[in-house]
Amino acid sequence: MILLSAFIAAGLITSPSYQIDTSSSFYNHLTPVQQIFVQANLNSITQSDELLYNFKDPNNGDNSSSIDESEFPTWLANTYSEYTWSKTSFKNISTISGGVPVNIKGADEYTLDELEDALESIGVYSDYGGCGPNAMIGVLDFFARYKGYNEIISDPTNSDDRVQLATEVFAEVPTFEIDANNKLTFPWDYANSFNNLISSYDLTNYISARYSFKLFAGQQSSYWNTIKSNIDQGLPVTLATGLFSGDGDFAKHYTNIIGYETWIGTNGNETIQKDFILAVMNQNYLNAPCYCNADILNDGMVGIITYNCKNTSKFGAVDFAEEFVNSQGGGQYFNIEKAAPVTFLSNEHIQTYRLRTSYIENQYLVMSPNRANCGSAYLEMIFNHPVSVMTFDISLWGPNENITGQSLYTYYYDGSDWLMDQPIELSNLSTNKASPNRMQFNFPSDTVGVKFYTWHTNPSGDYNRGRICLDNFVIRY
Repeated sequence: MILLSAFIAAGLITSPSYQIDTSSSFYNHLTPVQQIFVQANLNSITQSDELLYNFKDPNNGDNSSSIDESEFPTWLANTYSEYTWSKTSFKNISTISGGVPVNIKGADEYTLDELEDALESIGVYSDYGGCGPNAMIGVLDFFARYKGYNEIISDPTNSDDRVQLATEVFAEVPTFEIDANNKLTFPWDYANSFNNLISSYDLTNYISARYSFKLFAGQQSSYWNTIKSNIDQGLPVTLATGLFSGDGDFAKHYTNIIGYETWIGTNGNETIQKDFILAVMNQNYLNAPCYCNADILNDGMVGIITYNCKNTSKFGAVDFAEEFVNSQGGGQYFNIEKAAPVTFLSNEHIQTYRLRTSYIENQYLVMSPNRANCGSAYLEMIFNHPVSVMTFDISLWGPNENITGQSLYTYYYDGSDWLMDQPIELSNLSTNKASPNRMQFNFPSDTVGVKFYTWHTNPSGDYNRGRICLDNFVIRY
């Protein structure tokens, strides 16, 4: 019997007595209405499958099949060949955030070997930690890789760092072994574990997860609207499907949704609409994102995890390459203030003012106050939004910058005045521009501009010295 087997596997009903386990995590995360329904229909659940329609629309079919991203247009045209199709609504988080979660268990990153190393470090000798934890690794990596939260993982391109992140996730997320190839994670455990890890990274004020889980069928419209809203913000949504979604790649699995599409098919006067989700599958045999019929959202025992994240803006030295040069396109430390609007590669616009600050050697953003008849250098950046946190890389150009008598401070702009904030001790900075220090400063809530200002008490010489390199900015707001 499908329902009985399903609920025993989920821990809702005990075996062999077939009683409702009111102390189980599953039961306690049902809504009161769902709890009442299960109790009232226990006898029917344990004797027949007549109530199956509450969990799966018999007319809905199996909508859990995956369609490779590159094959989708052909699949749609062949599957519904009587219609002519046009795409009317779509969004992919890559257009907003610059990328999507990596495919865990993929060919290049978070490989089976890396996952196996992570599991062995916590005493589990397997290459499979569960699809829930795998999905979480992908989302956490996404926040570090594309949103600038490097507290989560210092360098997503480094294998050792990836193994460390996977280890932390596997150690934190509870899973329940169904069989040798299947491990279950409940959506509430997923969300709680995610938030615990975020707290351990001291990012509680910036990122959080919440879950929604429905035991019964009929949530497609609500889930679809929630997914669209989050994708429109550039944030993935994690989909958890249970025991009533068929046998395709999306069934009984956690995937990370990265996009949605709505297609309209016409056949004469007849018009139909089909909605699809696009997701990263976290399977080594499905490295490319896959489409799935959004009707899967209508099944019972389906959950989604959504993420709240403060906005971030990432930019680096290269973003100043066109504006912070002279008329010939070369670097020059101008001895008079220069004003310039700057457009980042992300298409964000800011206003800048600079003195003896330039983009040089087609790579470096540098301030240089120490030269005869000079003595000061600064970079002012005024944003179109508040700046609560700024993270950045900073170093001296090299070991011979003559910084004795030189100071460096950050200032913040509240819309009216520049106010001194924090000093940066130059003697503590790296003297290797290829290996800078990473710093993070917090600013008052009304901050809309940040300034780096350095001066030298005894500027001298015919060469530019006291050079300070800045790069890899992340603004949180």
